[in-house]
Amino acid sequence: MLLLEQDERFNERIKIIKVYENNIPKVYLDQNWIRKVFWNLLVNSIDAMPRGGKIYIHVRRPNVPNNEEIEIVVADTGEGIPPEIMKKIFEPFFTTKKTKGTGLGLPIVHRIVDNHGGVINVKSERNKGTSFTIRLPIKNKQIKTVLV
Repeated sequence: MLLLEQDERFNERIKIIKVYENNIPKVYLDQNWIRKVFWNLLVNSIDAMPRGGKIYIHVRRPNVPNNEEIEIVVADTGEGIPPEIMKKIFEPFFTTKKTKGTGLGLPIVHRIVDNHGGVINVKSERNKGTSFTIRLPIKNKQIKTVLV
């Protein structure tokens, strides 16, 4: 978070709200790669809110029977993603950022989550925001080598 707050895109009009529930068990993660997941999702959220807004980070254990995973939600109050673009966001080199995007951020996020045995889903509503929900297994002791 500290690096993000030093980024030129971050400003006082962006508020980050973090909610970490108490019942979160240990999860085996590659810390460096998971940091890249958060970085990419947070930078995309900031870019989607040029006039400011809120970013919510919620880490919880879903309340379902026999649940063996944690859920991380990164949501923003930004512009949202149009349906025609939503289909392409995890495709390598697809970008809507005219000058600064490589189109690799979200494909890398997808690959890292997959290599941790997890899944990522996205929901978006125009002019209301976007939320990325990541589910990661609790007992994943073998993380695949990440090749991106």
